[in-house]
Amino acid sequence: MSTNETEAVESHRPAPSNPHGTARGKSGDHEYHLSFYPGFASGISVNGTDIYRQGKDDRFVLPAGTERPWSSHAVEIKSPTKGYTVVLHVDDPDHVVDRIEMRLRDPGTQASAGGGVFAAQQTGDTVVIDNSAMTCPPNCR
Repeated sequence: MSTNETEAVESHRPAPSNPHGTARGKSGDHEYHLSFYPGFASGISVNGTDIYRQGKDDRFVLPAGTERPWSSHAVEIKSPTKGYTVVLHVDDPDHVVDRIEMRLRDPGTQASAGGGVFAAQQTGDTVVIDNSAMTCPPNCR
């Protein structure tokens, strides 16, 4: 960006957003608590149910002088009703991650305890994290 373009963006940039996003919700009978960086995650779903989704008119405002979201952050997924916590550390210095999909095992299964082959039972959770968060800049108006 040229100096004039940068000054124009800075003059229209609102106060920075909170970099510590949280969301809670249910998928089926189970609760999920999420902690994430909203400059990365535009949506997080568990088993096809949105637990977090950035609003279509919302935007994540980066701090003044910053042009890109953080490249390193963590996503925490807790299910108190299933009894697990997973922390995924993301380090994406070139900003190439578009989407993360994880298949989690239910706690207490033979496979999650580290033993043997687990029959082709469809248990556990599927978590999808989309990285298409609208940010300011460039979307400051």
